[in-house]
Amino acid sequence: MNSYRVYVIECTTISQRVTVHVGIAKVVAKRLHDHRCGKVRATRGRTIKWLGNSDRMPHADALLLEMRLKKLTPKKKRSWAAIHRETSILEERALAEETP
Repeated sequence: MNSYRVYVIECTTISQRVTVHVGIAKVVAKRLHDHRCGKVRATRGRTIKWLGNSDRMPHADALLLEMRLKKLTPKKKRSWAAIHRETSILEERALAEETP
């Protein structure tokens, strides 16, 4: 079964405008790398800060969670991410070591 994670990142522009971005990925560390390297148009040219991600789940569930989170205010997105950051930070480090 393919498993996905929903992640939350904070994006800062050169003019210091801060936005919160929500997305899904199979490998969050690789997706973060894509965001930071400018491969994702929505976040190109911005400083990226990882805030947190969900546990693994089926694609359909990840899409539903992503849609729900995108409807939240930035403050509520950060709160959700803070709760999930503590449970995923060690796993995220392991994923980062696996990513080329």
